Amino acid sequence: MVPTGFALRTLATMSAWVAAVLAHALAAWMVLWWPLAGRRRSTRPAARSANHRWSRSIRRKWIAVAVLVPIVVLGDVSLQACGIRWPDEWESTATSVGVVLLGAAFIWVRLKIPRQRARLRRVMQPFVSLVPHRDERARFVWLAITAGVTEELLFRAFGLSYLFWLLPGITSEEAVLVTAAAFGVAHLYQGWKNVLLTGLLGAMFGLLTIDSGSIVPAIIVHTLVDLRILLLTPLVEPAEPAPVRRE
Repeated sequence: MVPTGFALRTLATMSAWVAAVLAHALAAWMVLWWPLAGRRRSTRPAARSANHRWSRSIRRKWIAVAVLVPIVVLGDVSLQACGIRWPDEWESTATSVGVVLLGAAFIWVRLKIPRQRARLRRVMQPFVSLVPHRDERARFVWLAITAGVTEELLFRAFGLSYLFWLLPGITSEEAVLVTAAAFGVAHLYQGWKNVLLTGLLGAMFGLLTIDSGSIVPAIIVHTLVDLRILLLTPLVEPAEPAPVRRE
């Protein structure tokens, strides 16, 4: 099932015009302002705690989702056709969840091996601010859930439907690639390597949405992908002192 929920193509009424303007503005904000603002914030000195920064991020994401409400109401948007519905099938979701859990198990095993743990610590240095300390884990859980829900509503429910409305001749594969690229660039603050990785994840989320006709599977998998970061908490905790030998 292809999300085609936007009923704005004819723009026959004033409310449809307002919805179209809001949709264009939201799309421009997601593609242009989101990555640049995130990049700028990441270069500032960390004057605030991670809990504070993550709380602000949670608020910003829900505010962005709130813009979808007038678009839906004024544009006579079909929520079901946008993917806000129960999935048609769960097979691809189960496969994706299994892959994520296997990846998490692999990380857990590597953390148990001192040499691999040291290697992970070096690899994670550029992204250390993304890993929660023990007293930050509760807030990070809410951040991961928020990202899973709001980013799928924005990039898949809205993004795919917006492209199918704006470009009626676009194929499902092309729409998935465009939204995946926008999703990757939105994470520019994590560096270009993670832009590529996140873009690949965005493509997977898009295919899950197209295959199932619902954003629910993408929300589940997206949230699990983010929650796996909790496994890396030991990498940012102070190393335990070696036991003192007594003669």
